[in-house]
Amino acid sequence: MLCNLLSEYKHLYNKEINIRPDQPENIICLLLPCKPNVGIRHNIVRHRGSIVMQNRLAARYSGEVYLVKHDLPFEARSNVIGFVSSEYVNLFDQINTNKLKLSMKKARNNTF
Repeated sequence: MLCNLLSEYKHLYNKEINIRPDQPENIICLLLPCKPNVGIRHNIVRHRGSIVMQNRLAARYSGEVYLVKHDLPFEARSNVIGFVSSEYVNLFDQINTNKLKLSMKKARNNTF
């Protein structure tokens, strides 16, 4: 999946990432190690295709990463760290969480 990430999250590129089997309706939760005390930064409206990391206001959920399937309102606990290229966003509706993995690839158009 092509995407653009803030520079401090470039370590997520080209990494095979599992998707959690228990999924809420509006997001796709990724299985990545949690990071305690993530700073509060870039917490804006979360549009479809946003890549989000929970910050320290989310307490024990700090560092959790997810993809936004449907537009969501501003949430102080959520930092937008990137976005998925538009040609891949419609695939969100087709994701079956049964042992699915994805890999984030840097898009050529780095407008984030």
